[in-house]
Amino acid sequence: MFKRLFFSIWLAFAVALTTADGLSQTTSDAFRCQNNHLVSLGASMYEVIHLCGEPDSINVLGDPTSDAVWVYDMGRTEYIYYLEFNRGRLNRISHRGERGFK
Repeated sequence: MFKRLFFSIWLAFAVALTTADGLSQTTSDAFRCQNNHLVSLGASMYEVIHLCGEPDSINVLGDPTSDAVWVYDMGRTEYIYYLEFNRGRLNRISHRGERGFK
């Protein structure tokens, strides 16, 4: 009986951790492109395209020339990264723990 109770509690805890981890978002101050170039917060849209190439997709938040989220799919063994621009400058780099598709 004790073993089943312990296993049930352990299983519930593991599921809760997995679910919470899947919903969380991790941010960083820099992003390493597939070609090994590094871009940091404050970089312009032009700098990011010049160093990393075109994003896999763009989600427009307002003015597409200054406010958008660029998505970089880094491949099956890496994360999908979201680069948020505000007024044409990179102001947030994040991933949600989801692996790429390439």
